[in-house]
Amino acid sequence: MHNSKLLNDITRQAFIFSFVFLALSCVEDPPTQIIPVLGKRDYIWTVDTLAYPGSFQTLMRDMWASSPKDVYVVGHNDQGGHGGMYHYDGKKWSPVNILARDGGGVPNAPITLSGVYGFAPNNVWAVGEHIYQNPNPPPNFLDSSLIIHFDGTLWREMLIQKGRQLGPLWGISKNDIWFGGAWGTLYHFDGIRCTKIPFDTLTHFSFMTGFSSSNIYATCSRKINFDSVEDSLLYLLYHYDGTNWTAIDSFMITPYNYTRKFGLSLWASPQGNLYSATYGVYRFLGNGSWQQL
Repeated sequence: MHNSKLLNDITRQAFIFSFVFLALSCVEDPPTQIIPVLGKRDYIWTVDTLAYPGSFQTLMRDMWASSPKDVYVVGHNDQGGHGGMYHYDGKKWSPVNILARDGGGVPNAPITLSGVYGFAPNNVWAVGEHIYQNPNPPPNFLDSSLIIHFDGTLWREMLIQKGRQLGPLWGISKNDIWFGGAWGTLYHFDGIRCTKIPFDTLTHFSFMTGFSSSNIYATCSRKINFDSVEDSLLYLLYHYDGTNWTAIDSFMITPYNYTRKFGLSLWASPQGNLYSATYGVYRFLGNGSWQQL
């Protein structure tokens, strides 16, 4: 009798152990974490030469593309308008005829381009300057603002209030575009017309980018004269909140201080981070703080 009870206890304990083991072994494993495969960085770069017939000076400054088969590059060419813009169709680069005498819609005045930006193959903008002979030198030449637009068929010049040379441009949409330039030159396009916006006339725009129509950034510079043999440059970061442009950060380069806080170029990432580059890469942390990467 005693042996039978002992046998039953052992059997019962073995059954309980087996049940617990089976239950634990049936617990589902956590899902396998899927790590996305990063894009390869084994690109093959090739060199293309842009040379307009008869020119000896070509300096490209900016690039924009709607696709790998629709790429624009703009800049300066000594031909005064010829060779200042090239288009890439996926196979080759070709000079773009933007002047009226070549079949374009821009008046036949010497021009140079500095920036290009767009929203679609039939909605591309470029900026730069008209160059005029000064009747009362010095200086020998004068400049004025130039804004041109491509509608898919023809490049045309926008009628604007006179300003100085333009460089950076950026827009959140086809009806909300900003254009900045030298000596405080600033324009805004609302989908109908370009309006000149009052700005500090000692400030020069270098670069623009943004996240929305009320969250735009621009880097600028301003020359500081100390009435001595020394000149310094003040670099500023401006922010537009949908109403006003405000300087939110700055640093100064002097003959004795070359330390930079941020660069001149800007990029607003899709993740909401603002990056700057020139003599290093920096990420804006807010409140005047930057992280050098």
